Amino acid sequence: MKERILFVASLVVLLTAGLFCALAVECVASIPRVWRVNDDALADFRTIQEAVDAAGVGDVIYVCNGTYSEDITVSKALSIIGESRDATIVRSSNVLSDVFTVTASDVLVVNLTIRDGICGVNALGQRVTVFSCKFSYNSIGSYLQGLNCSVLNSEFVRNDVGINIFGSNSNVIMHNRIAQNNWIGISLEYGSASNVVKFNEISSNGYSSLSPDILGGVFLFDSMDNTFLCNNFVDNAIQVKDHSDRISANLWSEAFPVGGNYWSDYVTKYPNASGIDDSGIWATPYVINKLNVDGNPLVNPIRGFDVVGLDGKQYVVTVTSNSTISGFRFDSGDKPSITFAVSGASGTTGSCGVTIPAGLLSAENGWHVAIDGETINCTLVSTEGFTYLHFGYDHNARVVVIKEEEVVPEFSFLTALLLLMAATTLAAATRRRRRLNLRKAA
Repeated sequence: MKERILFVASLVVLLTAGLFCALAVECVASIPRVWRVNDDALADFRTIQEAVDAAGVGDVIYVCNGTYSEDITVSKALSIIGESRDATIVRSSNVLSDVFTVTASDVLVVNLTIRDGICGVNALGQRVTVFSCKFSYNSIGSYLQGLNCSVLNSEFVRNDVGINIFGSNSNVIMHNRIAQNNWIGISLEYGSASNVVKFNEISSNGYSSLSPDILGGVFLFDSMDNTFLCNNFVDNAIQVKDHSDRISANLWSEAFPVGGNYWSDYVTKYPNASGIDDSGIWATPYVINKLNVDGNPLVNPIRGFDVVGLDGKQYVVTVTSNSTISGFRFDSGDKPSITFAVSGASGTTGSCGVTIPAGLLSAENGWHVAIDGETINCTLVSTEGFTYLHFGYDHNARVVVIKEEEVVPEFSFLTALLLLMAATTLAAATRRRRRLNLRKAA
């Protein structure tokens, strides 16, 4: 357990060091103190609030598995990290209170289940990051009122509203599952601008009978210049609802190969639409209203996978497919490759479109794509920043491997001539040696 706590502390130091330097803060090299919280065993504290009050700026609060009923105010830059997301549960002690009220900036909340509050996390400060958390049975899961906050790799299920961005700018909402929330999946209100919403599953939201006017996957109210890309909008009561008197204008797509979003009701709205060749993009735009149009809607659902490249930088590889994708990995060995499994109903056909950033993997000698070890043909489109590969297959449990084409060395005419001359010289020398040996024997 001590080794795990020290590992977490080291990780937090690495995550926050760049942040403090970017703010021109004069940092003194030190290791943050780790405070251990356990509700039913020996630890530094029994409650999270006690640990928050005792901690110094930059310290780590490690919360052991258990259920903590308390309403916590975080007024200093801290990292609060749960032992395991599903087993470290923090719930409001009062249904009319927030579980976490974060008034400080540079706060990290990781690996917790947060439930039963007015707000799960009410982020009033700047650069508040929520990572790998689960929010359930809150009125609002994450309520962002500060600036430059991030909600990443988290799950919002059965809240009234999953994420509410309220008069807040420059937040990042990525890689989250936002599903089965009573009213709204994500709400952007009152001048919220320059927010980025990417790679989220936004599904089955907005089926409460209490407020039919504000139901849907995404709710907009006077919020402009936000970016919605590479999300899956699936079976929401209303996919996107713009409720303001003046229409909010936002970005919903980029040029191929990035594209726009996946809409589960696309074929119902546009039954005669066709795809653009093997691009994985529909030819007909998906229209929300006159100022909110997805110009490059995706034919299949999309997933984004974070990958660290050989240069140490982080990239996102996207896969659009009607198959179930699992086991994605990037092998950074001598011959870098991307591997993942595809599966689907037997007797059906699957297809994949894979977009690979040039900085991650650039095959100068061509691309080699194999399924279950057998080389297949694919459509290839290269742009300045990406390579897009599209291929089809019969559904089954299959493994896809993408890597640079193996190169067989080619001999030029000059090389061949030099080899021939060398062989001729060697043969002549061998004949002379034999003649000399025969004379000596005679």
